[in-house]
Amino acid sequence: MEMRRFGRTLHTWRREIAAWHQAHVSNGPTEAANNLIKRVKRVAFGMTRFRNFRISVFLYAGRPNWTCSPPSRPAEIRNTGKTPDVWSTVRS
Repeated sequence: MEMRRFGRTLHTWRREIAAWHQAHVSNGPTEAANNLIKRVKRVAFGMTRFRNFRISVFLYAGRPNWTCSPPSRPAEIRNTGKTPDVWSTVRS
């Protein structure tokens, strides 16, 4: 009974199994990053600023490379010092 089930599983996933053996590529790193972000999100419940949340993700992940990190806000917002009116786009 178990061997039949195993055979059906192999038959169902035969293309995916063959593709992995040819390319040796998986979505493991993506899933690991997603899991890390979700863990930080649970711990950071109540943070009100995306910038702080982003910094905690970097710190939780280990040694952050701050030179490769893009700014958390667009340049035009940083230069004016004003926060955009989000509700004006929602209302129209």
